[in-house]
Amino acid sequence: MNLFYTNKLTAGLITLDEEESRHFNVLRLKEQDKVLVSDGKGNYAEGIAIKAGKKKVEIKIDEVHHSPKRKTYELTIAIAPTKHNERTEWFIEKAVEIGVDKIIFVNTKNTERNKINLDRYKKIARSAGKQSLTFHLPEVMGLVKLESLFNETTTEEKYIALCNSDLHIRQVPVNKNGNYLFIVGPEGGFTEKEINLAMKNGFKPVLLSGKRLRTETAGIFISTAFELMFG
Repeated sequence: MNLFYTNKLTAGLITLDEEESRHFNVLRLKEQDKVLVSDGKGNYAEGIAIKAGKKKVEIKIDEVHHSPKRKTYELTIAIAPTKHNERTEWFIEKAVEIGVDKIIFVNTKNTERNKINLDRYKKIARSAGKQSLTFHLPEVMGLVKLESLFNETTTEEKYIALCNSDLHIRQVPVNKNGNYLFIVGPEGGFTEKEINLAMKNGFKPVLLSGKRLRTETAGIFISTAFELMFG
C-alpha cells in the first residue's frame, strides 16, 4: 500500500497537498484505491481515495492510529554538505531509509558548499520515508555554523568522526535510551582548531573504519552501525 504524508491527520475527509496529490497521480492510483496516510509524527491511518483530481486528492479516514518508534534511542548526524550535491542527496535518502532521527547540515572551515536547498533536502527525506514506509519522518536542518552546534547542543553522547581515534564505533557505549550526536566533516577534513573546540565541548573522537571514507559514506556508515548495534 502506498504511503502519503499530510500535515494534519484526523478522522473524516482530508485533502492531500498539491505535491502529494501529484505523486498520487504519478503512481496511477484512482478513486476507491486504498492508501496509507501519516503526519510523519507517528500517527497513521488507512484511507480510501474519494476524489482524485490532478492537484487535489481527497482521502476518507475512518480511524487514526499511533505507531510508537521502533527504537528507543535518538541518532542525530551533523554533516558537512559535499561539493557534489548529488552525493549529499544520496546520503539523505539512504540515512532516512536506514533510520536516522535528525540530520543537521553544518558549515565548517573546509565545507565545499556554503548554500543548500533545504526544501529540496526535506523532499528527498520525505520520499525516502515513503519508500521505507516510516511514520516518523526525521528532521532536516541547516546550514548551521559548527561553532553554533557546539554551543547549542545538549546531547550527552557526542562524537566527532576522525581517522586517528583509538575509540572505534563498535566500542561506543550502548544505551538504548540514549541520545547520540555524530559530527562528520567535509572532504577537506576538520581543522585542528575545530577538533580542539569539539573536545572542549565534550565531543569524543571516534574511528568509523580502518579505511578513509567519503563524507556521505561516513554518514551512512554511522546510520548502518547503529541499526546493527541497536536494531
